[in-house]
Amino acid sequence: MNDRDKADLWTAVAIGAVVGIGAALLLRAEDEPRTRRLLRGLEPLQKRAGHAMRNARKGLSRHAAELGDAGEDLLHDGTRSLKALRKDAAKIVAEARRELEEMATSGMKQARRGAKRTRRRFV
Repeated sequence: MNDRDKADLWTAVAIGAVVGIGAALLLRAEDEPRTRRLLRGLEPLQKRAGHAMRNARKGLSRHAAELGDAGEDLLHDGTRSLKALRKDAAKIVAEARRELEEMATSGMKQARRGAKRTRRRFV
């Protein structure tokens, strides 16, 4: 074998080694586990979900405070309405009591008059 043939052989070996290493690297990149590729693909979605959750948490806390204020207002309004209702009920009961007393008094007067008339007839 002459020097030229040896150079061609070593050149072919070197080219084959480079092609083999390149092929091995290309195939190795595809050997990445599916789960890792899937997780890498899901990272943007995870970030967007995190942003959405933070925004939802902020909105929820803001609305919860607003609902708390509205609940306090409703409680105060309900207390005022209940006081007014009790006051009106007390007035109605007092008026009914007064009317019943007047009816009882007038009924007693009429019964006395009737008793006097009956007594006069028999006496």
